[in-house]
Amino acid sequence: MVRDHIHPKHLGGTEDSSNLQYICANCHQDKTEAELKARVITDQERENRRNAQLGKVGHPMSPETKAKLLATHVGKPLSLETRYKISAAKSKSGSLGRRMRRSVYGQA
Repeated sequence: MVRDHIHPKHLGGTEDSSNLQYICANCHQDKTEAELKARVITDQERENRRNAQLGKVGHPMSPETKAKLLATHVGKPLSLETRYKISAAKSKSGSLGRRMRRSVYGQA
């Protein structure tokens, strides 16, 4: 027997005993698959899944927050340190980061 939420948690169901039932594992799997097929995925859920796949952590930003952050940084040059961090993160082997560090800090 498997514990099942009568009203799914992703639709606001609670852990209250009135929202729980025990059903066999096969029935639970069938019910869950039917609920997932019927579920409409919102843009926010889609973005959360994409961020999870990319390994991004933390709270997702709202579109308004993203717009504010972009507006505050438009036209401002990146510092050398920031450019180094970006290039080091993009470089899988790290060679790009070393080259930039050499040019930024004058190392041979």
